Amino acid sequence: MDVKPENIYMSSAGEYKIGDLGLISLANERSFDRIEEGDARYLCPELLAEDPHHLPKADVFSLGLSIYELALGRALPSSGEEWAAIREGNLTLPPNAYSEQFVSLIKLMITKDPETRPTTEDLLSHPLLMQKSFYHQPKDDPQQTISALQEQLEHYKARHAQLESVLQSHQQTQHELNHIQEKVNSIEQLLLQYFNSSNHSGNDTVNNNSKNANNGKCNIYSPSLFEQRVIRKLSRKLEKLIADSVVLN
Repeated sequence: MDVKPENIYMSSAGEYKIGDLGLISLANERSFDRIEEGDARYLCPELLAEDPHHLPKADVFSLGLSIYELALGRALPSSGEEWAAIREGNLTLPPNAYSEQFVSLIKLMITKDPETRPTTEDLLSHPLLMQKSFYHQPKDDPQQTISALQEQLEHYKARHAQLESVLQSHQQTQHELNHIQEKVNSIEQLLLQYFNSSNHSGNDTVNNNSKNANNGKCNIYSPSLFEQRVIRKLSRKLEKLIADSVVLN
């Protein structure tokens, strides 16, 4: 009596026990007038109608709804439309979440008519419960489990060391790249200062060379043009050096 998830306990050995048997005492004392005090979420229709003549099957009904609640993943209603729909066998489990055998087992257990509701012996012959794997779950060998865990540990340790080495290499390459970039910026600043200084002081020379140029063309070897060539050449070399560093990274 009063079977529900809150009254099902699990021992340290993995065994399940039913507790809080107050209503069983009432039934044994034939105090049927107080049985309806059970949890309405799991009570079968006949107990709600104050019919105590199928008490073992009432437990089957309550156990079926307890299983349904666990499969549903939320508390069952204690009244209302859904409460009534459940007692008509209308379940709302997520589609394709459970096998047809599992759903059919729950529906059998919550059959409205206690006369056609299966007994506990009937349930044990259900195809789902007849599967050997349902009762005889293979136990893990502790030694095999330890060996497998140790193997995984060594694997992840090696992988961690490998990734740490890659990270250190990456950090070193990034440091070198930053150093090269600083040098590039510094050289460009020096070249720019030199260019501005030379261009300012050599204006007269440039003008004189321009006047003496054949056919009015600028002297290709004038200081300003030469410096521009040097800057472009150095810039290309520095860009290539940066690109090679990125490829190595």
